Amino acid sequence: MRWGCVLSAPIRWEVMILSIFGDESSDQKQERIFAVSGVSGSSIEWEKAIAGWIRLTKGEEFHAADWEMAGRYKESKALAEYLGDCGLVAGFSVALDLVSFREVFPNHLKDSGYYMCFSKVIETHTRSTIQWNDRVASDPSFGEPLIELEFTFDHRKASEGNAGTLYSAFINEPEWKDANILSGKISFDCRTNPRIQIADLVAREAMKELDRKICASERGKRESFIALEGREAFRFIELKKDFCEKLRALVESSGEEPPYWEWLRRTGRVQHGKPHDNYGNRFNYQIYVQSQEALEKRGKKQGISEVRSDNEYDPPSRPKSGKSCDGSGEEGQRSKAEG
Repeated sequence: MRWGCVLSAPIRWEVMILSIFGDESSDQKQERIFAVSGVSGSSIEWEKAIAGWIRLTKGEEFHAADWEMAGRYKESKALAEYLGDCGLVAGFSVALDLVSFREVFPNHLKDSGYYMCFSKVIETHTRSTIQWNDRVASDPSFGEPLIELEFTFDHRKASEGNAGTLYSAFINEPEWKDANILSGKISFDCRTNPRIQIADLVAREAMKELDRKICASERGKRESFIALEGREAFRFIELKKDFCEKLRALVESSGEEPPYWEWLRRTGRVQHGKPHDNYGNRFNYQIYVQSQEALEKRGKKQGISEVRSDNEYDPPSRPKSGKSCDGSGEEGQRSKAEG
């Protein structure tokens, strides 16, 4: 203690790592729907979830589309019910209406649908985590840890390099580093990993549900989808025609935004010494802008608009983040001090 003032000890929070595993799903010809999922859990939550998953699959490698083609609906439903009921993992899935997307963006680049869903999955998890961390930091009595995220997606040779580059661009911007919730790089793994298999099931159900709506099918929701949706552990975001039209308006206005031209130069999109302005670059810039907004701690940057769906950032319900289901302490936590 000094005369006339009191020195208080810095506040210390535990930091917990949430591992998010993602996969993709589409209709057979990739003409109607594309979906990407992200399923999150702590190390202990994943270990327990995998134990139950392996017990149900009897150790067999799960592929949602293959099991469905083989008529193994009851087994897939049992797996979905297990995920919905176990209370161990949770997540977001993003499904894109490709028919509307092609109509609005007739000259879209190959794999643009994947990059859009991929970016939205990262953005949505990140925004939800920022909201959580803000609550923890503003109220030390909350008694829960801060969260950092690690992403691992299924191997996808066609776009793995670009996905890694896109992710790196997100986290390496100076203004993004302040959020301090994303790991330094994205990882990729194969479907022998049960975590990827779980993400595969969730992505498949997200794709099938939007496909049902787009095709105006008289069939009701699939039982597997109901099992996931009804327990509120998983949120399903659907990007339809209205979303695509709002995005097009942003893309078309990009050429009037000075940050767009700066971004072209910074990312090396230059031809003959001048920024290379084309529709693909404008589209990629808007993906970049939307993801950048998600990593800001407070609100939107002045002059930058966003496109989002109504249920995008409503966080899934999950167990207390700092505890395992049996009440034991969480592995993988570390302390973080702020004065």
